[in-house]
Amino acid sequence: MKTNQLKEIAKVTNFMEQVISEPEDCLKDFNILTQQEANMTTFLEFALKFFERKTWDIVQYLEFDTEEFVILNEVNNTLDDVTKEIASVYHGSIIDETGEHPYTTDRKGHIIEVIEWAHEYIVGNIEVA
Repeated sequence: MKTNQLKEIAKVTNFMEQVISEPEDCLKDFNILTQQEANMTTFLEFALKFFERKTWDIVQYLEFDTEEFVILNEVNNTLDDVTKEIASVYHGSIIDETGEHPYTTDRKGHIIEVIEWAHEYIVGNIEVA
């Protein structure tokens, strides 16, 4: 990967981390910058689309046979799929040492979970500066 692509990935993952760890601050900044009064779900929808666009901007210039392409393409496709979902209730399960634990979440929770997954998948598989 080229240095500028790594820098772009670092910017995207840093913003993902901010959205995950400080969503209220990000929402406040978003509302100030856009002069809107968006709620958290609306902001997260915007962030999800932003991350999808930014990962596509990187993926389209990578060589097809690289590990980075495969990882970022999977992230991009997943983010794109989630932007098209329309459900308001999502069901999932967490598996740990004590077994499987089903749960239900709303759209906001689902988007945060997907952003967390994307962040962990990228930083866990690509050496981000």
